[in-house]
Amino acid sequence: MRLLDPRAEEYRRLDGADPLKPVEAVELNVGILNSRWESMTRIAALVDERLRRLSFIRDVRHWKIKHSEPTPQEVIDQVVGYSHFAVLGLGN
Repeated sequence: MRLLDPRAEEYRRLDGADPLKPVEAVELNVGILNSRWESMTRIAALVDERLRRLSFIRDVRHWKIKHSEPTPQEVIDQVVGYSHFAVLGLGN
């Protein structure tokens, strides 16, 4: 698996990033961070629905974040503590 820099004009590999390790869990928890834009609320519902159809997904949990302010460390800690993977959606 490769880590890509989403800010790059052409997605470049993040050479300084630690390599991703395989996930050992058979059933995965996924976190969805929603910026509260109406478009992201719709997208989050669709992603949730599709993820829950997959046999290896244990649970999907949602967090609402503000699109104009940094996400509080407490929320980040909750997401990291719960999720094997997280989806950040800004919408609009």
